Amino acid sequence: MARSPMAHTPAANTPAANTPRINNASVEASILEEPQAPRHSFPAVFFLDSRVFQLAQVEMPRITMSFSPDVVSFTREGKLIATRYFEDIHTWMPIVSKYRFYNHLMNPLLEHRSDLTILLFCMRLISWSAVEHADGDKPRTRAYLAAKRLLVDAESAGILTLQILQAILLVTIYEIGHGIYPAAYITIGTCARYGTALGIDRQKPSENGSPSLSEVEQEERRRVWWAIVILDRFMSIGFPGRSAATETPGPNDLLPTDDALWDQGKKRGLLFTVSSPATVNMGSFARLAKATYLLCLVLQRTNIAGVDETSLPEAAKQLDQDIRALTSLPDVEGQTKSVGGSPQTAFCDSALFILHDPSSSRTDPNFVQFARDILMSVVEETFSTPPRYLAGNPSPLLIPWMYQAASVYSRLLRVTDNEDSGLLENLKLHLRTLNRRWMVAGIL
Repeated sequence: MARSPMAHTPAANTPAANTPRINNASVEASILEEPQAPRHSFPAVFFLDSRVFQLAQVEMPRITMSFSPDVVSFTREGKLIATRYFEDIHTWMPIVSKYRFYNHLMNPLLEHRSDLTILLFCMRLISWSAVEHADGDKPRTRAYLAAKRLLVDAESAGILTLQILQAILLVTIYEIGHGIYPAAYITIGTCARYGTALGIDRQKPSENGSPSLSEVEQEERRRVWWAIVILDRFMSIGFPGRSAATETPGPNDLLPTDDALWDQGKKRGLLFTVSSPATVNMGSFARLAKATYLLCLVLQRTNIAGVDETSLPEAAKQLDQDIRALTSLPDVEGQTKSVGGSPQTAFCDSALFILHDPSSSRTDPNFVQFARDILMSVVEETFSTPPRYLAGNPSPLLIPWMYQAASVYSRLLRVTDNEDSGLLENLKLHLRTLNRRWMVAGIL
């Protein structure tokens, strides 16, 4: 009988005589028959010795990948993909500069970039919803799996760009919105690591990338890092003791600038830091970033052993006041512009519940009144006709807020003689409605 080409005959009378061996060359040849990302030329000195990299003025290579016909077909209608993305996702997670995207990245006179193809792929992916597709009950679609593979291929190819990081963030949001865990938790950690590799975690303008970056580009990098921090802390709302992948922002770190000015590519307006008092002059994304900062401080406090849930020290009382001041802003701003379901309000309410009830167990009279006061914002959203949060494309960041409200009402029913049963049923109804867009609403 002919011996297998993968078999190896060791010397007689040795312990390994009967142990099969793997022909690594044969296995590697079989693996390499699959399409692979191109051999990269990323300068390793970027990580091995950053001082030499800077002194030698080594340029980052423009690496080109080849894509399958399916990927090319999926991203062919780039302008239509971008239009839908900016009308829906961008309204509550503005991390891709509309001005730069249309005027630079999509410029037909410039060479089409591989990272742009991957970003467009993920822009289309995140628009997926259950009601629009035959495989509506399966968010782990072929497109989702292909996006994950594209990001791995880009990493293997040595591509390190802001556009790839934006694509990873969009995949993270897709995973969060459709309850794809533990992938979502792991992917946001990848975003944090990728962001630090790009250097966008550093807030000083002189350190936040090349001095040649325009204000629009600097702002885009800042917004991408804030998005990472926002989603990272979002992961901790349901598990306050979980370690974060990013550091808590410093009090002097800059918030995102005015959203409308940035979208138009105009010079930034007023600058605010995370310690600036809450004001309606802050853009909506800046307010979400500030809400995230306050949530960071609350999470830090809950990690201290022996926290008294029924009384707050002065520092915590000030934190409570700061959160409430930010929560009240949408009502003031709503007089001049429409404000749908607000992720900043969701973050603030979640922060207040964690601050006052970190163990999610209180039913004392003081807490009952506190909870009802806080939950009025959720009630107002769900009882409006039509619900404001359903305007346009709702953010999945609202769903834990509504679930938390339903959970608190369910607990209150034990001590309030069914006074809140109607509110609870209404919240459950709206979670089922949201499940048509973001399937995590049907899981909670």
